Amino acid sequence: MQKYLFSLTLCFVIFIDAASARPKIGLALGGGGAKGGAHLGVLKVLERENIPVDFIAGTSIGAIIGGFYALGYSADDIAEKMLSTPWEEGYSDTIPRQLLPYRLKQRDQFNVPLNIGHEGYQIKTPSGLLYGQNASMLLRDAFGNIANFSDFDELPIPYRAIATDLSANEAVILNKGSLLMSMHASANVPGVLAPVKHDGRLLVDGGIVNNLPIDIVKQMGADIVIAIDIGDPLMQTDQLLDTFTILGQLSSFLTSSSTFRQKKLLSEKDLLIEPRVAHLSTTDWSVFSEGIDEGEKSAEEHIEQLRRLSISPSEYQDYLKTKQHANIAIRQGMAKPIVEIELKNDSKVHPELILEALDLKVGETLTESQINDAIDSIYSLDEFQYIGISLEEKGTGRKLVFDIQEKSWGPNFFEFGLGWETNFTDESFIDLDFAYTATNLTEYGGEWRSQLELGNEPALSSEYYVPLTRKRGIFSRSIYEFESINWALDSTSALPITIKQNLHQIRQGLGWNFSRYGLVEFGLLVEFGFLENDFLLTKDISYNTHGGYLAFGYDDLDSAVFPTQGKRFLVTLKKRYEDVNNVGLVSGGLSNFDADSLQLDVEWKGAFNLGSHAFVSKVDFARMYVGDGKESIKIAQLGGFLNLSGYNPRALTGPHKLFGALIYQYNLRGGLFKKTQLPFYLGLSAEAGNVWSQESAIDLNDLIFSSSIYLGTDTRMGPIALGYGFSEAGEKSIYFYLGYKL
Repeated sequence: MQKYLFSLTLCFVIFIDAASARPKIGLALGGGGAKGGAHLGVLKVLERENIPVDFIAGTSIGAIIGGFYALGYSADDIAEKMLSTPWEEGYSDTIPRQLLPYRLKQRDQFNVPLNIGHEGYQIKTPSGLLYGQNASMLLRDAFGNIANFSDFDELPIPYRAIATDLSANEAVILNKGSLLMSMHASANVPGVLAPVKHDGRLLVDGGIVNNLPIDIVKQMGADIVIAIDIGDPLMQTDQLLDTFTILGQLSSFLTSSSTFRQKKLLSEKDLLIEPRVAHLSTTDWSVFSEGIDEGEKSAEEHIEQLRRLSISPSEYQDYLKTKQHANIAIRQGMAKPIVEIELKNDSKVHPELILEALDLKVGETLTESQINDAIDSIYSLDEFQYIGISLEEKGTGRKLVFDIQEKSWGPNFFEFGLGWETNFTDESFIDLDFAYTATNLTEYGGEWRSQLELGNEPALSSEYYVPLTRKRGIFSRSIYEFESINWALDSTSALPITIKQNLHQIRQGLGWNFSRYGLVEFGLLVEFGFLENDFLLTKDISYNTHGGYLAFGYDDLDSAVFPTQGKRFLVTLKKRYEDVNNVGLVSGGLSNFDADSLQLDVEWKGAFNLGSHAFVSKVDFARMYVGDGKESIKIAQLGGFLNLSGYNPRALTGPHKLFGALIYQYNLRGGLFKKTQLPFYLGLSAEAGNVWSQESAIDLNDLIFSSSIYLGTDTRMGPIALGYGFSEAGEKSIYFYLGYKL
């Protein structure tokens, strides 16, 4: 190791001596989002012409490209990584459903993507549309988790990133610490991304104050500056046609004015390159390669001036070897073992829960994917706004520091949902859902959550959830629920007959989260309510029940509606003692409820995929065990899209149910529509099922077979589907769903 350090030092001294005999060249790389490929195009020409770079300062995308070039990567290396990274995924901080805890997966109906919180008398919202979590993860995935630097002059090429102090509207020159954080802060578009917290400041995109940092490169010691400007020019009068173009023009004022001031600092020996990228989008990363081409073309237009900066092939090879040795030394440092893990926890979540989610061991050499998976594991608890990391040298290893920031719009949160399902004829269901969750009520993260559902079948619930251990393994739940349900009855009448059931239920449960994706729970329940139908009953049937329940659930599906992998399994067993005030029927006689019942419900949904082809299986089973000649007050429902397609939603009712479906989905995005960002499915289903009112009547020969064909997608507003279903019994229907759990 000592021989290696001596050789590296010797090479560096030789490089410095050679560099001192020639003018020092600095790069000023401007901001411009996805147009930043133009920077790489220019760098490719510099490399081809044996032109060394001694200093780099960058803003926004210029800070990202410049940072990686300062690390010692070649233009081709950076281009390969940039083009293979799905940067468009940085436009969302949504946690993939399969990673969420089981408890949070049960809230699929809250599909309106609004983040609104409450504290005291204040309504709060996030400080940006995005929090930057996925964007920073993409940077780590592309270039690794790099240790902190005491000075960015230690990099193979000295480097500076430019950010803006949001409170002071002044430039912040980032010259030490975390390189990835510096890139992130410099490219942090205000209002779109939440500000980056650093040394007591809130940092946003440096383009606001200095979009082309020529002055910084000169201050670093550059004799000659090559400035690359990829900013948007101001629009002409005939282009300012609507609100969005006017707002864009106001934004351009900020960057163009700073760029204009910086260009005045250029001298005759400096060089300004302005690639023709005005026609390219700043947010569409598919244009990145075109930007590379435009950068090369623009550099070629200045080739005579550039060649005056060339050095001999042997000198350039020595320059490259020095950069490569320094890059190797940095990457070797990334392979050191982790000797300490530190949590800078800005949240109320207990450190033991966070450490359990991390699942990292001190003393091991961790791969990039292990560290990134650990970050994902914490973030997917959905308790935090942002999870950052830094790596600090410590003895023979590295200290891994997690910067954990709580949601700035908490600690209490509102959620909203919208659902609509219709068959375009006589059935239409609309649901508006509201929820309010108060968090951090107990030491280990207790919460009180209330939900209100308005629509055809209104519902109200309130739950007090209390984890009983630091790692939230054991929990207690106290729940009150009100529901208004409509039963559809088989009838010879031409008009549909329904019974309305209003019920109030109280449950007290104790459970165990045996994994992030599964739980076991048991408890006691009490329910009371009434049934009403003026056509069938002489008066309302009132009832009350009490008993107990046992539930086992597991869910790691990637989508509740259009899954392509994972499984959901729920088994519920309920023992009830029913006390029913039976009443007279209009047709004569008495209603025949009042049974001690044992109810078994089993739900299964599983999926796997082969490329763009997904295969889904679905099973729903309900069985009510009662005494001979008795009937229970509880029923199961069947009917609707992918629930015996062809029938109206919840058209069939009875205490006993069996349903199964095999579903095939083809993702058109992977085939015919590759450029779309959302999945777009063409689906086919084969289904069979029925319900029975009496246990003695259950007969598999009575199964009704049906099928459907549909188009569907998963959006930020939840699933959208348009389908057609038909059954062997002649039932057929067109379905449209928006944000509804199928």
